[in-house]
Amino acid sequence: MGGIRTVKFFGLIALGVALCVLATGEVRGAGVEFSPVGNYVVEGWNNAPPKTKADYTGTAKIWSIGTTFLFEADLDGQRYTGVALWDNDRGVLGLQFNGTDGDGLTLLRFEDNKFAGPWVFGESPKEVGWESWTPTPNN
Repeated sequence: MGGIRTVKFFGLIALGVALCVLATGEVRGAGVEFSPVGNYVVEGWNNAPPKTKADYTGTAKIWSIGTTFLFEADLDGQRYTGVALWDNDRGVLGLQFNGTDGDGLTLLRFEDNKFAGPWVFGESPKEVGWESWTPTPNN
């Protein structure tokens, strides 16, 4: 069973990298560096596209470990941790998460001063949700 879980994990990482590379459009000015490091208020929906009222809320923190990132999030009593890749030119943040209720991938695009995008659990790849991460004022 560990082999299947390892394949799922590396498959999700590969998917995240591929999606970051394939994402199009620039949201940052040419030559302007942006860092996703900071604290966020998170709203999430269990289905994409999102409904009016969020299904869950919480907080998240992202920090740098060189050219990559780590994060932790507390969302409606569930704890998630993981690694992230940031593509500054495209404004895309790929997060591989490990949680108390499963592991998966989140792909967030930075627009309108917040991150937003879909997520999926490795255990249920046909079910896609949506999250919005808004920087807190003390970022």
